[in-house]
Amino acid sequence: MLDSRGAVFLAAMLLVGPLPGYAVSGPTPPSADYAKAYEVGLEAYTYGLPLLVTNTTFKTMTSIGVSSGAFGPVNQFNNVRSVNNAGGTAVVAPGSTSLSSIAWLDLRSEPQVLHVPQVTDHYFVLALIDPYTENVRNLGTASHTEPGDYVIAGPGQHQVRIPAGTRRIDVGYSRIWIVGSTQLNGPDDVANVNAIQDGYTLTPLSKYGTDYQPPAPSHPKTTVTEYSLPTGVQFFDALGQQLAIFPPPARDKAELRKLAAVGIGPGMTPSKDPRLSSATLRGLADAVAAGPGQIQKDTQNLFLAGFGKHNGYLLGGFGRYGTDYTLRAVISQVGLGAFVPQQAIYAMSWSDHSKTPLN
Repeated sequence: MLDSRGAVFLAAMLLVGPLPGYAVSGPTPPSADYAKAYEVGLEAYTYGLPLLVTNTTFKTMTSIGVSSGAFGPVNQFNNVRSVNNAGGTAVVAPGSTSLSSIAWLDLRSEPQVLHVPQVTDHYFVLALIDPYTENVRNLGTASHTEPGDYVIAGPGQHQVRIPAGTRRIDVGYSRIWIVGSTQLNGPDDVANVNAIQDGYTLTPLSKYGTDYQPPAPSHPKTTVTEYSLPTGVQFFDALGQQLAIFPPPARDKAELRKLAAVGIGPGMTPSKDPRLSSATLRGLADAVAAGPGQIQKDTQNLFLAGFGKHNGYLLGGFGRYGTDYTLRAVISQVGLGAFVPQQAIYAMSWSDHSKTPLN
């Protein structure tokens, strides 16, 4: 769950730095190619940031071969089994009122069967989040989820026969991030919550009904590799790759047409596109450099827009964005993996009542 203390810590990192501007050297005005690439590039940065942040998070969190807190291999739960410290960033806005359970599903080979145990006297949620940070399904207390086995089927698997007694969850992507949270009723409750976490399991459909255990690597990698976002035009090269792997939803067609005008889109590699002028490439590179500042500004604007209404807080449940690409990008920076309002309400603040920044 997200508390304001955790949100302030995460957001403080975001709200430091200059606002974006044209990074043009010399007194001459930018060319038309440069100006268009810079403008559309900033829009593309906002559009693509959540997809690339999610991919970077996936690569970092699954970079080790054994489970260690929220980090570990795909297709198994990696549980945070003790109270988070205030500075932890492995899960969304860590706190002391819940323990997290994280799983990254790779559905390319076959569906995965999620077991939901009987959970009593504890609120819990298992949110299924797609590569665009859209919350596509929620299992848990608020959803009145029944204990049992749920077959999570990806693209091309929606017609696969499922075992009797199981329930089907069809998803649109071969990678799904499960962000789980189980209520913790104080330090003395840790053992009880750990027992609940042990009940969250994943089994390949082909192994369902057997005594399946995730394979243990003989020489596991135990040091986490930290991945970062690409810079310069390579940001848009990477975006093109991810858009090809995870096709955008139909509602994004208008936005994608706009981005394609400067060589950005599914399967596109603008750094190697001979049709793009050098001015266009400079504009795209400068847009990526200015992108973080633009997201800072967007965050400030969202915060100030609701300041009076919500008594100085950016308040809301997030997790579903439609075509609100700005909100989606902001939340990818201050609360990646956020739940929908039915599961959690987030209260974030960066200033006191007089709008003086918190320190």
